[in-house]
Amino acid sequence: MNREKAKYILPIIQAFSEGKTIQSKCITDEMPLWLDDNNPTFEVDDFDYRIKPDPKYRPFKDAEECWKEMQKHQPFGWISNGELLFNIISIGAGITIHNCISNCGYSFKSAVSLTFADGTPFGILEEE
Repeated sequence: MNREKAKYILPIIQAFSEGKTIQSKCITDEMPLWLDDNNPTFEVDDFDYRIKPDPKYRPFKDAEECWKEMQKHQPFGWISNGELLFNIISIGAGITIHNCISNCGYSFKSAVSLTFADGTPFGILEEE
């Protein structure tokens, strides 16, 4: 291994030591695919490695898309800001939640920072 390969692989080894998912693909394959690698060998002459990218979510485009996605998550109608759970009380151009003191409105764009109660981001998963 030369210094350039060591610079390339070091942050990936660090991420692996921290419990992040590492992906690898064979350099010689005609159609290489990134696959989760639970036991990476870090053979940089034969494989490329990367830290598995986080999935990307986009805001809902409208109330219908939001409603359709909400039906896939339990408990139904609940979202979180990471600390507290809130009940969605209306859907329109955005959402309105009840927080026991007052009602707060979020646009779909700002609500993508929230999660469903099951931990899934409040938005639509974009395909890679």
